[in-house]
Amino acid sequence: MPRRLILAPHLDALLASQDFLISRGQAYAVGFTRNAVGQRLRVRAWQKVLPDVFLTHPGELTRRQMLLAALLWAGPDAAIDAADACWYHGLKAVARDEDRVCIVVSAPSSARSTGFVVVRRTSVPIRMVRSNWLRCVDPASAVIAATRHMSRDRPAALALRQAHQPRCDC
Repeated sequence: MPRRLILAPHLDALLASQDFLISRGQAYAVGFTRNAVGQRLRVRAWQKVLPDVFLTHPGELTRRQMLLAALLWAGPDAAIDAADACWYHGLKAVARDEDRVCIVVSAPSSARSTGFVVVRRTSVPIRMVRSNWLRCVDPASAVIAATRHMSRDRPAALALRQAHQPRCDC
């Protein structure tokens, strides 16, 4: 008779809070074994989206899942950077690349660009804004990172102007 896994009771809540993504370390912490993870990948119940990050159902990744997967992969000190962070803060003048996610990590981090994730390293402290499901750089850092590689002045100036305008949530 096959051995049954005893999984932590908070597994469902963890998966729901992470849009059905899980890191290998989290899977082991809630009771999955190496063989159980491997079996789920072999039968395509799970899919590998980044090294040691899995989507726990078949299907295409959403943009939000791409963002969350990048953060799970890079670790707790990473933050969404550049255009995606601009969009998070409501700065729509910066165009996003739908096929990649930019993150920023501290200089000593072992994270490297892989798959759809582009890593920027910094030696200064990362100023983050946190929500229930996402960590982003602050608006000023986001717009500077997004405009650094723009080849035309007009879009960069528009993005900087939009970031400088006061916003009212009235």
